[in-house]
Amino acid sequence: MASSIGGFDLLDLGRKSDTKHFNSIYKQHLLRLNYIRKRTREADFYEIRGTGEIVRAGDCVLMRASKPDAPPYVARVENLETDRKGRVSVRVRWYYRPEEASCGRQPFHGAKELLLSDHYDNQSAKTIEGKCIVHPFKEYTKLEDVGAEDYYSRFEYNASTKEITPDRISVYCKCEMPYNPDDLMIQCDGCKDWFHPVCVKMTTAQIKQVACKCQRQDCCSIAMVQVAGKKQLVFITFCFIN
Repeated sequence: MASSIGGFDLLDLGRKSDTKHFNSIYKQHLLRLNYIRKRTREADFYEIRGTGEIVRAGDCVLMRASKPDAPPYVARVENLETDRKGRVSVRVRWYYRPEEASCGRQPFHGAKELLLSDHYDNQSAKTIEGKCIVHPFKEYTKLEDVGAEDYYSRFEYNASTKEITPDRISVYCKCEMPYNPDDLMIQCDGCKDWFHPVCVKMTTAQIKQVACKCQRQDCCSIAMVQVAGKKQLVFITFCFIN
């Protein structure tokens, strides 16, 4: 089967004995390739229609999903290009939601958690709905108020091999699960460990009212109750040692 590049047959080149004719075709081919390269040029930014937000390379954006009722896709803009007609396209690196990866959504995955993938794509800039921020995990846990545009990522996902890195992560509580910033946890100021109230058979109401009944002074401490995204700090005395 003949291979074709630039509108002419590669096998046809071998049939041409006329050097001048060959050179003419070759020059036409180079001109065509140069024209294709010049059809686009790098763009410095893109202004989102309706909001006026400016998108540049390195920004994270929300992109319109294929289904109307689906949440927007999240991606990081690698670069922007504009063609001769002024149409802007973006090369993006996709973030996957946990349920979109082979592992599926796990109990420790927060609602705003994303996995940075090795999946790149070119899209029309018109599909960008707005900007967002994908925080490193530690920075996200320090936020006092989590907005609708705030996300976080602590894993990378290889879409072809289905592998997630890192493959090891710290675990907490008696259940030995990774930290989910959406879940209420309490920390013992003595041992510094974090616990889910349900894992130590305590309700939120009990946590706020609990008083340490232990006579051991070394195990009584002040604990902090914190819900990620909310300014809720409750200081209590409690003990997990019977």
